[in-house]
Amino acid sequence: MTTLGVLVITLATKWGTSVSAQKMRLKRAELENRYSKLRTDYNQLFETRKSAEEQAKNLEAEVVELNQTLEEAKIDRNEELGG
Repeated sequence: MTTLGVLVITLATKWGTSVSAQKMRLKRAELENRYSKLRTDYNQLFETRKSAEEQAKNLEAEVVELNQTLEEAKIDRNEELGG
């Protein structure tokens, strides 16, 4: 093989490696952007879930309070009717 042939093969290999490295950097950047978006979405969902759980907890406490008030009202009404 001549020097020119070796030079052509070397340059082709270098070019191929360069293109491959650029594609890998691009793919990495795309993956980092996707990860960042997914992480942001996850954080938003987590906050929404926390808020919904807190709201559900408050509603459950309100239901308990209303049930107690209803029972007290039933007792008062029965006392009024009976007494």
